[in-house]
Amino acid sequence: RAAVRRLVLVSDAPPPSGMPPGPAELAGVPVHSDGVRITTPDGRLAGSASGIDAGPRTLVAADIPVGEALSAACEAPRRLLGLPPGFTAGDPADLVLLDGQLVPRLTLVGGHVAHAAPDLPFPVPAIGEPLWSPDQPVGGP
Repeated sequence: RAAVRRLVLVSDAPPPSGMPPGPAELAGVPVHSDGVRITTPDGRLAGSASGIDAGPRTLVAADIPVGEALSAACEAPRRLLGLPPGFTAGDPADLVLLDGQLVPRLTLVGGHVAHAAPDLPFPVPAIGEPLWSPDQPVGGP
């Protein structure tokens, strides 16, 4: 338990990660994913087939509390890089909204929608559009 604060989640997931297992290409080199790792034809590791979003789920499955697992993916990397915790108004931010099972449901990159689950319980702009702009009213009618 004492080591939990020292956990920092990172990912070496290359572009083929998240794709179904099978053949792919990485920087012009044929690779193969088995769903866990991505390897070159001669068996060398080319990266993880899982993105950073899998890290907190893996930690929770190992009985690490959810808050500490999420901290290892969000706060700990900032601390390691010497960045202050949190965000302030006007900071650029990439954000991910997770469901109760820690599965990404909405992803914003620079405030623009990059991924949105089709069954979100609220309206979301199209992919590539900003989630909010200063000329939009805040809140509902």
